[in-house]
Amino acid sequence: MVPQLQIDRLYITESHAAVVALITYHLFSQFEMGYLSRLSLLLTASAFVSGTLANLEITNPNKDSWWVANSQNVLTWTCEDSPVDEFTVSIANEAVLPAELALVGIVKNFDCSRTIVAQPILSPALGYTIIFANPLNSSDVYAISEEFEIKPLGSSFPISASS
Repeated sequence: MVPQLQIDRLYITESHAAVVALITYHLFSQFEMGYLSRLSLLLTASAFVSGTLANLEITNPNKDSWWVANSQNVLTWTCEDSPVDEFTVSIANEAVLPAELALVGIVKNFDCSRTIVAQPILSPALGYTIIFANPLNSSDVYAISEEFEIKPLGSSFPISASS
């Protein structure tokens, strides 16, 4: 009899990759498999994890599309093929913020974009990143944006952010 593992829904983040590899190895170590077969299986599981993680990407802001301080700014992401239903949104910049700052408690993935209301605490600077994380465990990070700039109030918005 072959052991079966039934999982209705499984979200895998980078922090789970090692666990997935270990479970996969142990599940199939009981079968008569050679080293190369186990290695092939492990590589397939790793590719699955990488493919799953690549489906959620923050597309705005980015290195070419900034935000403006004390203004409403647009946040966009790829939502069509993401395995994630919802996430929290925070912003980080080690140079100007003492810790990550929560921007939105829970965002539904199917929204595909969100207008972020003015945040007076965000001062103009380079090196900001947006972080999407598991609402129940913020250390499970789903996506991190490219570094971007927040420009001073009164600056023009990038053309790509309004289209």
